[in-house]
Amino acid sequence: LVRGREGMRIPLATDLFEGLVWVVVGAQVNVSFAAVCRAALIELCGTPVGEGFVAHPTPEAVARLDYSDLTQRQYSRRKAEYLIDAARAIASGTLDLEGLRAEPVPLVVERLATVRGLGPWSVQYLCLRAYGFEDCAPIGDVALHEALRRHFGLAERPDARAAAELME
Repeated sequence: LVRGREGMRIPLATDLFEGLVWVVVGAQVNVSFAAVCRAALIELCGTPVGEGFVAHPTPEAVARLDYSDLTQRQYSRRKAEYLIDAARAIASGTLDLEGLRAEPVPLVVERLATVRGLGPWSVQYLCLRAYGFEDCAPIGDVALHEALRRHFGLAERPDARAAAELME
């Protein structure tokens, strides 16, 4: 899979919370809608940094929101709950995203799987794109399955089991 692509890097989120926001906001929606929702969050509680620029919000800023603050901005009630509840867990110290950096991948996966709203795809995507664990793969991701189909010259997209075997 990597032959001929030496030197390529997995693009990472700026920080772990931003990665978590992308995972929650982007689950089961298209990328353009996820970007609209993320922009609404940044506008709502991001940190102004001068000259009209606004930095991504902190977990503490998101933790102060009410669910209705997000549902009024096109978030489903569930996504609003997942995002705000996760931010509250981070802000309170119950969920230590940074502390997980030093742990082995299986423990990180196990701990993240306990966070409400993070399913197997979300956990794998967060491990890959926020933590930079290169051997994680968001099985079930349509783009990944399509890329595997093209790469291996398959007639159809592989199902989850076949995709996991191909990624192995």
